[in-house]
Amino acid sequence: MMRNVEDRFRISVLSTDNETIQQNDLIQEVMKKPHQSLSNTIEILKSEVSRLTAENIKLRDSADLNETLLSSLPHPAMYIRKKDRVVLAANKMAMDFGIKPGVHCWRTFGKTDHLSTKHEEIARQYPEIVPEDSGVKCHFCLGDHCFDENKEQNNPEIHAFGLIWDTYWIKITDEVFLEYAINITKRKNAEDLLKNSLEQLRDLSNYIEKVREEERVAISRELHDDLGQALTAVKIDLGLIRQSTTDNAVIQKINKVSNLVSETIKTVQHLTSQLRPEIIDDLGLEAAIDWYTHEYSERTNIQINLNIDSKIIISPEASLIIFRIMQESLTNIARHAKASRVDIHLAKNADHINLIISDNGIGITENDIKSKKSFGIINMKERSASLGGVLEISRGNIHGTLIKLDFPINTQ
Repeated sequence: MMRNVEDRFRISVLSTDNETIQQNDLIQEVMKKPHQSLSNTIEILKSEVSRLTAENIKLRDSADLNETLLSSLPHPAMYIRKKDRVVLAANKMAMDFGIKPGVHCWRTFGKTDHLSTKHEEIARQYPEIVPEDSGVKCHFCLGDHCFDENKEQNNPEIHAFGLIWDTYWIKITDEVFLEYAINITKRKNAEDLLKNSLEQLRDLSNYIEKVREEERVAISRELHDDLGQALTAVKIDLGLIRQSTTDNAVIQKINKVSNLVSETIKTVQHLTSQLRPEIIDDLGLEAAIDWYTHEYSERTNIQINLNIDSKIIISPEASLIIFRIMQESLTNIARHAKASRVDIHLAKNADHINLIISDNGIGITENDIKSKKSFGIINMKERSASLGGVLEISRGNIHGTLIKLDFPINTQ
């Protein structure tokens, strides 16, 4: 009779990996206690059946919940078994791309069009995952790493199905992970379009600046050759007229006109040097900075301290850009900073060149730095970008303003 009871209450439960678990151990344990009544035995077995049934319902509810969550995702998503990469479940968006439950995920999603630069960097960090007997390499899969590192993994800009995706892997259980992909094709196209537009604007800005410099050279040459020579001829003629007359009143008037011509000649020389300082082409950047800062100090009564590495070799084009940035910086200091001292530092740092300009004035405000109307700052940043460099402007630690230009040597 006891054997019949054992057969009657043999229990089978479907586990998560479809294996039947026989509850023989529990029944054998109960049968070893002959002093217990048959009714007590039946109650124990009923209790165990209720417990196992509840666990089975819980598992089923959990699966239903997971499928509901999967369907609610607005992107292609699927649950994948870790050990063999079999798709356990997939939402409609994933199945529209050929993903099928019960099939190895790599048979469809592992066939990428090509790998992006970021993708190749990640591929170098992690070994390629090659499922057994697959014949296909999932170059981009990071499923194992969401288990190894116990955190979400992301592989950006994967090219698959003619689109661009940001793909994520999330550990769900010890045997299952979630993989979902966000279609970023439109965003990437918009980013590329914006990037191309910015590059075109930068090229246009560089071209305009080049044209401006050429026009400055032309105007400077005309001022020097034509206007300068004409004024010099006028001054010589005034000297000859003065020698030919003895009238003191006329001589005084000639002297006044001659002095005025002399001042005009100085003004022309100043304008010529401002438009295009020939000293840069003749003697180099260091001499040009020394000349300009000396003249600047005399004009503004602001002390200039120079610390320039004379061993730096800089091309004429880069020298002119650095000079213009320094020129604009000193002009802004004279107008707004209320400073009495300026320090200029130019040195080589590894494979970069650094220009640092600091003053002891009232300091620039964040609003002025970020203002769209700060055209001088915008122009300085555009000039630095043409060198492949970066220009940073900030308040000093105690007072004043700090301007830093950093650019690589190989772009000069």
